[in-house]
Order: sequence, then structure tokens, then C-alpha cells
Amino acid sequence: MGNRLARGMGLYTPLRALYNSLFLSRSTRTVSIGPLHATFSTPTHTIIEHVESLGGERLLLEQLVEELRNDDVFWDVGASFGLYAVLAAGKISSPGAVVAFEPEPRMRALLERNLRLNGIGSVSVRATALGDRDGVTEIFRAANPNTGSSSLAPRRDYRLERKGTRVDIRKGDTLANLGESPPPTCLKIDVEGSEGRVVAGMGNLLRNGRLRSLFCEVHPHLLPSFGDSAASFERTLVASGFAITERTPRGSEYHLVCRR
Repeated sequence: MGNRLARGMGLYTPLRALYNSLFLSRSTRTVSIGPLHATFSTPTHTIIEHVESLGGERLLLEQLVEELRNDDVFWDVGASFGLYAVLAAGKISSPGAVVAFEPEPRMRALLERNLRLNGIGSVSVRATALGDRDGVTEIFRAANPNTGSSSLAPRRDYRLERKGTRVDIRKGDTLANLGESPPPTCLKIDVEGSEGRVVAGMGNLLRNGRLRSLFCEVHPHLLPSFGDSAASFERTLVASGFAITERTPRGSEYHLVCRR
């Protein structure tokens, strides 16, 4: 009743933001995956739930940690608050590297806070969105301050802020060709429906034998917003030399593990 009344009066969003600021700004949670331990700042209830449940992705994270070698180059595309990047940094050391792509400013700030919280200075954080072109685009974050989700396209499953934030968008091939980021040997993608555009901009990297494994959250209901489908996305991966070794449903999405 209270939430409905606050929404009706237009107070829910500022009250929720105030609650988070007063009571959750210093909240943290620690998780363990295999031999790795990491602590995360949890400034909203949604992020608390995500960290405590690992977003339903414990099996995927366990596989990733087991898969990674200490000299891997791991690209975390759609890094959010850093769950994958922070854990990967605990496994990878020089000459390996972790590159975290997070264009949404609020989540990128939280990612950087989590890296500091764990004493990690080796992760390269990029404010760039990855896609199938080089230029500028807009990213829209959730209107609910309790949620960290954002999208490069309008969506109807939850409300987004009307005003987007302009961000750079680059092809993965461009970044590698210019030497701005080392080519990945392991790749994770979670970009709320634009995963087809990400792989379209990584044609050379996908065909490069250096990239041996790919972990991706696929959003069949959002892919059409970008002119793609789950079937076309999977065909691109297979045509690039990958075998789909696992497909695990999770609600309206599913996780793919692909290996060369």
C-alpha cells in the first residue's frame, strides 16, 4: 500500500534513492567461487540479491574460473558492477589482462569501487559500449534506482529513464586492430539484447584462434530490438568456429558456453 501511494504521488523513486543512500551505501557482501574470494559493495537491494544469489549464475562463474588461465586476456563485455571482472582478476596475472567494458556511468563507478575494495589495480575499465560500428550511441538506465540494469535500446519489461546518456560505441575488431585493448582469449558478454551487434563487430576476433571460449547471456525477447534473433546469433558463433557446449535456461534468458 505504501509503495503504491508513493508511486502515485511521484515520490517512490526519490524515496528509494534516499533509502539506499542512508542505509545501504556502505553495505558489502563477500562471495566465494572455488579458491577465489571477493567482496562487493551492495548499495541497493537488487544488487544485494544479485551478489548473494550470484544472479543464478554460480555454475557459469565456476566454469569460468576453472576455464581461465593465469595468462589469459579476459574481456568482460557488459561488466556492470564487476562480478565477473573482479573474480577473473583473482585468477589472471601479467602478462594476462582483464578488460571490463561498462558504458553506463553509475554502474562503472560501482565497478571501480569494487576493484578498489578488493585491492585490484590491474583491470582496464573501458567506458565504451561494444557494437557493430564505431561512433556514438545512447544508453538508457533503469528508472528505478534500486536496479542497475541499462540498455542500448528501449525495452518494455521494465521502465527506463527517458533521457539517455551519450556514450562511445566501438567494434571489438577496431579496438584490437588499433592496439587499444589486447585481443581476448576468453570472452563474456551480457549486454541486454545487443549481443548480436557485439559479435558482429568482432568478426576477426571470433575467427582468431586465440579466442578459445565464450560465455554469453542471451536475451531472445530483446534481440529483435537490434534486428537479431537467438537463432541468428548462434549461427554466427558456429560459423566463426565455435561449438555450443552448454545451453542453460534462466527465466526468459539463457546462458551459452561456447568453445573452439
